Order: sequence, then C-alpha cells, then structure tokens
Amino acid sequence: DILARRASRCHVVSSLSLVDRSRWGGWSASKPQYLGRETTMWSAWADFYGAVGPAKKGRAPNPTAETFFVGLGTCLASLSFTLLLCAHMSFRQPYAVDFICIGLYFVFVVPLLRHRRGLWNLTLGFAGLCGVFSGTFWGAICYRNFGYFVQRYSKSRIYPSVDPYQGADSVADGALLVFAKEARVATDKSGGFLGADGVLYCVAPILGYDEPEHIEFWAVGVDCCKLSGNFTCDSAADTAARGGAIVFGGPGSKGGGPFGPIFAAIFGQSGFSSADADAAMKEKFQPAIKKVEAQFSLPSSSGGDPTLVRWMLVDNLKQLSRDHLLSAWLFSLLAALFCILTSAPCIWLAARRSVQSFHRRQDFWGSTPRLG
Repeated sequence: DILARRASRCHVVSSLSLVDRSRWGGWSASKPQYLGRETTMWSAWADFYGAVGPAKKGRAPNPTAETFFVGLGTCLASLSFTLLLCAHMSFRQPYAVDFICIGLYFVFVVPLLRHRRGLWNLTLGFAGLCGVFSGTFWGAICYRNFGYFVQRYSKSRIYPSVDPYQGADSVADGALLVFAKEARVATDKSGGFLGADGVLYCVAPILGYDEPEHIEFWAVGVDCCKLSGNFTCDSAADTAARGGAIVFGGPGSKGGGPFGPIFAAIFGQSGFSSADADAAMKEKFQPAIKKVEAQFSLPSSSGGDPTLVRWMLVDNLKQLSRDHLLSAWLFSLLAALFCILTSAPCIWLAARRSVQSFHRRQDFWGSTPRLG
C-alpha cells in the first residue's frame, strides 16, 4: 500500500534534454539546453523518495568571454616580461635579451599559423604578438631614456673630494663626483650657444680659489641661461651644492632589445657604442665652451677633452640613480596600461572570430574539434 502511494506521487517527468558530450555542446545546430548538476540531483532524489523538486537549468558558459580573458592575460604577461627585460636587463646582456625577444615572436607565431587547429590558437597567437611587440617597443624607449642611466650611475665609481683643477682623465671611469669645498660654478663667466636643433646649450666653468691654468670641468644644461651669463641650470645658484653628475650620451645602438638599433638609427646613432654617444653629446656643447673661453679669456682643458657635469646637491647626487629607477617604473606602468587599453578591443575581436570559426567547423564536422 505504501509502495502504491509512493508510485502514484512519482509522476516525475524524466524526459530531460540530452547534454552534449562537449562543454561547448550548447552551440550545436539543435541548441540543446544545459542542465546543471543540481537538476540531475533533484531528478535522482525524486525517483528514489517520490518527491518532485524544481529543476533548474544551469548557466551556459560564454566561450567568447573566456577566450578573451585568456588572450588578455597572455598579452599582459608577454608585455610585462618583454618590457622589463628590454628596459632593465639590456645593460649587462644585450644580445641575450635580443635572442629571447626574437624567440618569443616565433613562439606566438606558431599558434597563429595553426589557428584552425583549436579554439584558443588565434586569440593566443594574436594577443601574445601584441604583448611582445608592445613590450619590446616601449622597453627600448624606456631603456634609452631611463634604464641605461640607472645602470650607468649605479654601477660606476663615485669620486670624493675632486679638485676642480685636477686632470679630467683621472675621473674618466666615474659617474658621480663630489668636489672639494673650494669648488664653485662661475655663473658670472657663463654663456650659451643656440644649436642648429633650436636648443640653447648652456655652460659655466667650475673654478677654485686660484686663477685656473686650465679648466677641466664644466657645468652644463639646456635652455637654462642667456646667450651671455645668467646660468641657472640645476643647483648652480645654491652655494651648498658640490656634486657633479657626469653627462652621458646614452647607450648608442647597443641594448634595448630588437628596437634598440632602430631607435639609434632614428636619432643618428647607428653603429654607435656608448663611448661614441658620449663623444657626440660633448660635441653639442663644444661651440658654447669655445665661445665662453674666447669671451672671458679662459684657458682650455689640458687634454682638450673636459668633463661635463650637472651641478647639484650631494644628497640629490646620491639619489640620482633611484630617481631614474622610479621614472623607469612609472614609464613602464603607464606604457603597460596604454597597451592593454588599446589592445583589448582587438583581442575581443580576435576572440569572437575564433569562436565563430570554431562553431562553423563543429557544425560542418558534426563533432567537437580540439579546444587548443
């Protein structure tokens, strides 16, 4: 009797839709509805206990969104890796950085060429190439403007108590100089020279108490003086300043990843070493130095190659490398954000194209192709 009553209550409709054997079965021509795990459990409960529970349909996944987020993560990872690699690792191992970056290009070209073999191949290949291209491009710019100087100022020697009249060759391997107490910037004997590029190159000699027999060090800057006098570059007006950061010309054509030589050629430094770039920087200030020497009857350098420095406080001198490092990280962060915002719409379109192509192949073959 109990079994009869239970059987009379068990009028559960068990004609559940068949679930496709693939997780993407919802796209097939028949469009079967997804039934979640909870629906299956309620059906089993009703068959055994004679109670009917509400059958809930599970939520079908969105393959376009999933493919998009996979591509976006790939783009962000490849972008961050190559940008940091080019911007901060090129100083020591420039050729290894070039090899790794070029290898990554080939790594992401392979799934792009095999985009018909899987759902994610097109999106992964496209997003990876976008990340590697953007990382190497912005990484080269970051290295030329910040990363190179971080390494140059942090790895080179610091010279204390530098006599303003000692030979410039005695500090040739240095980057940061702390001058003796008697050293000062002679702003009253300064001047500027307007170059062909429209930049005003400013110079002022660094002197001591005695009259100089030769001038070995010059404080320099750009667009911070008049054609004659009024030198206000950096900390020239601060009587407590005694620090000098040697002016470098940049890395030349070496370092910065695959785009490093391209940017060097754009700025007229094709085939330059860092020494050639330093010499080219000095050449820009030579007309101003010769002008001031002739105007104020100042002696030239004993070796004919004076050292150019930026005049600053000693505390600022010690933080110069850190300031360049902070600028490099800020530039990298902004570059990564810009690349992600501009690449996201393209990655979304690639994900939609990949899903549509996958859908057409599934309908044509009547089975589910590989996911990746």
